[in-house]
Amino acid sequence: MNSLSRYLFGAALSVALSASAYSATIIDTAKSAGTLSSFLETLKEVGLEQQLNETGPYTVFAPSDEAFAKMPARVREGLKYDKDWARKVMAMHIVQGKVLIENGQNKDHIKTLAGPELSVKKEKREWSVEGVPILEPDVEVDNGVIHVIDAVLLPQ
Repeated sequence: MNSLSRYLFGAALSVALSASAYSATIIDTAKSAGTLSSFLETLKEVGLEQQLNETGPYTVFAPSDEAFAKMPARVREGLKYDKDWARKVMAMHIVQGKVLIENGQNKDHIKTLAGPELSVKKEKREWSVEGVPILEPDVEVDNGVIHVIDAVLLPQ
């Protein structure tokens, strides 16, 4: 994603989320953003949507629609037809508890619902999770926080 696209994406997301921050769940806020529909659809298909509507708190590393579009076709098909694998992939994007990163330090060992641990790093002025750029960090909502990311995290 180039700088202008990243800026426009961030600006659009900020406007969409500003009205709903602290007044909606992760799912409500992601729906209002309009740029996370692939993530939301996959969460629903694997039965994790309801969990992210509950009290929490949860931290979600939510891949943008553009991130889903960049995946190889065979991987996208796998998410549709292998529900067990798709559930594990989606669970890799969810952390129990609230993890804010923008004003913090690098964080290793953030355990996901799927089991694997994630590493969040800051290099220069850019944050990443497992090497994937974080496009919009620390979108706080009633039941946690959303970090919009630029790729879908896949199990090893």
